[in-house]
Amino acid sequence: MQYFAPIVLFVAALLPGQGAARPNIVLVLADDLGWTDLATGRTNEGNGSPYHVTPHLDALAAAGTCFPEAYSSAPNCAPTRAALWSGQWAARTGIYTVAGGNRGKARFRKLDAAENVRTLAPETVTLAELLKAAGYSTAHFGKWHLGNAKEGAGPRQQGFDHAAGGDHRGGVGGGRNFSDADGAFPFPGLAANGKPRQFMADRLTDEAIAWLKAATGPMFCCVSHYSVHTPIEAPKSAIDATGAPDPDARHRHRRYAAMVANLDANVGRLVEFLRTTKDPRNPDAFLLDNTLIVFTSDNGGLGGYAQAGIKGGQEITDQAPLRSGKGSLHEGGVRVPFIVRWDGRVAAGGTDRTPLQSLDLYPTLAAVAGADLPGGQPTDGTDLSKRLTASPVEAADRDLFWHFPGYLQANSKLGTWRTTPGSVIRRGRWKAIFWYETREWALYDLASDLNEAHDLADDEPERLRPLAGALRSWLARTRAPMPHEIGGAAVPLPAVPE
Repeated sequence: MQYFAPIVLFVAALLPGQGAARPNIVLVLADDLGWTDLATGRTNEGNGSPYHVTPHLDALAAAGTCFPEAYSSAPNCAPTRAALWSGQWAARTGIYTVAGGNRGKARFRKLDAAENVRTLAPETVTLAELLKAAGYSTAHFGKWHLGNAKEGAGPRQQGFDHAAGGDHRGGVGGGRNFSDADGAFPFPGLAANGKPRQFMADRLTDEAIAWLKAATGPMFCCVSHYSVHTPIEAPKSAIDATGAPDPDARHRHRRYAAMVANLDANVGRLVEFLRTTKDPRNPDAFLLDNTLIVFTSDNGGLGGYAQAGIKGGQEITDQAPLRSGKGSLHEGGVRVPFIVRWDGRVAAGGTDRTPLQSLDLYPTLAAVAGADLPGGQPTDGTDLSKRLTASPVEAADRDLFWHFPGYLQANSKLGTWRTTPGSVIRRGRWKAIFWYETREWALYDLASDLNEAHDLADDEPERLRPLAGALRSWLARTRAPMPHEIGGAAVPLPAVPE
């Protein structure tokens, strides 16, 4: 069993009715940043990168509490974002991948993927809408990837008073990490600013700081970076400052290291602004004194496929000792850095090994802000604040789930996959995966086998059986879409082993 002790003060001090001023909330969401990609070892059980330089994120981790067993709600971009903003599993939103699930070449697929939804339904009550209704000023900067204004599904239509840089697109495309000669980007809200060839992450941070200067509190600001998603690019100054890697090191991609360093620098700029700017609601304090900062990533890093035995994948980073990377249901695809800082509330230097997922932010931040959850809309995330009192309390048991009824290719020519259709449950130290192509179960003990190298399904049937039953029940309860036989009927729910 795990404990929430490090964040007890954080929630207990701010529950509605306790008299404290409601906090500003700043959420920084990186794109494809892996569990081991920060230099600090505090977010990843001592598996920090000796090559990547991240002093500002290391400082954020030192000043707050790290969750080394935090997970994205999906192994890729859009479904995690849908889960975060809706508080719902992909099985409910219908968004489980980018574009369609029949990726790669048809001759290598044994099933047809379930139909995928690409837009977060406009009627979804988002976290931003909850906070706005509770009196927060709200703004979103950067990657949205869940629809656009024409569909009634852009960030401005989903609860944000202000938005810049985000629409239906999941990336910047080749070369568009840099503005044009007038400083403009081909994204909403990023018109010319007179800064030619400005890097996207720098511009988004400029926009966020400008909004924070002008907004009235309490404020909710999401900075959703396109970094460190492909194309792997960085300002020349960051590349020049990045030395050559050790050829035998786990991390050895110089431009990627420079891109990580630029992301880190922009987080540092944002925190420094909060540290040095007076709080208009409390002239005797600075914004940082009453701002809750959350930093995390939308999925695991792009790479690690070779160490997982997957041929031909794009090796940008490596999440060892985790297995595989972005797009995989193994730990390298879904375990992510997760840092919470709130000076005087969240324990500085704290570590909390409670497993959590991105969708838990929905009810947790709503509770902290004093916002009501929507009636008639299921909330699948766990409100962590409800587990807390003025003293450490043992967390209740909870299961984590993932469902991916499609394909993500590693190399189309070779017919290799980052994942084939699968569903996952994690309960405590145990993780079970059902693979739909083979109708087989896999079972891993994460406490002793973080690399998921030893499948214990045949050796530990008594461990597997209750997990299999719980996963099957969850799939039925959420009416999760199933992959299909080629041209035929849906694959049945996973059978519980006898």
